[in-house]
Amino acid sequence: MKNLQSFWSSCTSEDVIDKAGATPLLAILDTAIDTWRGETVQPEFTVQTGSEYEIEKHKKKSKKEQKKWDPKTKIARLTNALTFLHSRGSSVSILSTLFDRPTTIYAIGIDALFSSYPEGDVGKNPKIDVLWLSQAGLGLPAKDYYKDKKIVGDYQKVVEAVLEEIYSARKEKDMDAKSLAKDVVRFEKEVAKISLDV
Repeated sequence: MKNLQSFWSSCTSEDVIDKAGATPLLAILDTAIDTWRGETVQPEFTVQTGSEYEIEKHKKKSKKEQKKWDPKTKIARLTNALTFLHSRGSSVSILSTLFDRPTTIYAIGIDALFSSYPEGDVGKNPKIDVLWLSQAGLGLPAKDYYKDKKIVGDYQKVVEAVLEEIYSARKEKDMDAKSLAKDVVRFEKEVAKISLDV
């Protein structure tokens, strides 16, 4: 019962969540963007109850940072960024007075383009796990929403505002959030066309 109470308290600790703010999300976005750009980034997360949320990020950047990315490497860079997002299921260390000791928790990976999960093999042996792949969700609730111009227009404004916040936090002033939001929505429309109805 004590473990259950500690677990419940750790998930509902609003003080810690408020102190963290958008920092954990921005750290993941930072890494995904840098990975897409061909830079190597390894973030580490440390949370301490009753103190400021800390994030240490160790970057190993090449001295020859590319301002323009080689189109020939886009598949490899996209693969690396997707791999990073899906790998967010790795362990996260939490130092918390709630647990009275350093504790490791496991986070769920971020589904990007597809989702993966293990499940028992119902055809042969349910005790043996097999890997299942399925489509990940879209930005809008269902593919049919992408046919409504007003909804798509409103959604594009939201995407633009979010991108402005992200690139502002990254101190990048040369990114055109409006053009990028248009590209994001256009890409999502293409993904929606080939998505299964659920």
